[in-house]
Amino acid sequence: MANDRIFVGTASGLLALHAVTGKRQWQSDESTVKSPPTVASGTVYAATTEHLSRRC
Repeated sequence: MANDRIFVGTASGLLALHAVTGKRQWQSDESTVKSPPTVASGTVYAATTEHLSRRC
């Protein structure tokens, strides 16, 4: 969680949900996320079946 967003890895990519409302903030259309998303210096990282995904 960072900046009032919860990051969730799914079979179809990465989701950012608002921590209070649960409303989707954004979604990546990557391959299946295989590890819990990690936030470092304002960037979200997640390992997928294809590669390491990065979203600012």
